[in-house]
Amino acid sequence: MLKKLFVPAAAALLAVCGLTGCGKYPSGYYAVGFVHSNSSDSADMSFYSFDGTISYKLSPEGRAGRLTCSGSLEQGDLTVYYDCGEGKTRWAELSSGGEVSLSEAIPETDELYIIVETNGKCSNGELSFKEDAE
Repeated sequence: MLKKLFVPAAAALLAVCGLTGCGKYPSGYYAVGFVHSNSSDSADMSFYSFDGTISYKLSPEGRAGRLTCSGSLEQGDLTVYYDCGEGKTRWAELSSGGEVSLSEAIPETDELYIIVETNGKCSNGELSFKEDAE
C-alpha cells in the first residue's frame, strides 16, 4: 500500500521540480508564444503573453563586470531583479508601452541570477540580458 502511494507522489514531485526548477530562485509561469535562452553570459526572452516568474543563472566565472538589460513591453507590468551574491536587488521596472536600457556594475561573483516577475499578465514583451567582463 505504501509503495502504491509513494511512487506516484515521487513522480509528481519530480515533475514539479522539472517545471519550476529547484534552484535558488525557482521559476513558475504561464506563457504563450514564449521563446527564451540562457547561456553563461547572457539570457533572452520574448513572448506574446507571460504571467509569473522566470529566473536565469549566469556564470561570470569570478570576475567583476557589467550587466546590461534592454527590452520593451506592450502591456502589463513587470519587475527585473538581480542577485550577485548580495541578495535580490530590484533593478528595473517596465510598464505598458515602456522600454528599458540599463547597465549596472557588478562585483566579482561566480553566480549571477536574473529574476523577472510580472504583476499579472503581460503581453508582447522582450528582454535581453548580457554580462560583460570589465
